Amino acid sequence: MMKSLDQILAITPGLNGAARADASGNVVDAAGQLDAESLCAVAAMGKVPLEHAAELLGLGGLRDFSFSYAQGAFYVHHDGGFVCVVGAPSKSPETIMKKIAQAAGDSF
Repeated sequence: MMKSLDQILAITPGLNGAARADASGNVVDAAGQLDAESLCAVAAMGKVPLEHAAELLGLGGLRDFSFSYAQGAFYVHHDGGFVCVVGAPSKSPETIMKKIAQAAGDSF
C-alpha cells in the first residue's frame, strides 16, 4: 500500500521534502521543504541517461537511483511515475532508498 508523502518523510530522520510526479516529471503532490517542480524535472531528465548506462552495464531496468553530496541527498524511486525525496547526507543511502521504495508501495 502506498503511503502519503508525509509518511514517506517520516520513515527516517533527516528527510525534509518529497514530491510525486508522473513519468514526464509533472508534479502531482508535494510535501515538506523543496522546490518540487525543479526536483522532478531533474529526475525526469536524468532517467534516460541513467537507463542507457544501466543497459550498457547489463543491470536491467532502472528502478531507483540516489545521489549523495556534501550538503544532502537526493533519492528517486520509479513506479510508473516517480517519487523524489531530498534530505540530509547519509552514511547509508541504499538503506534509505530501500525504505522509500517500500513506503512507495514496492516490496523487496
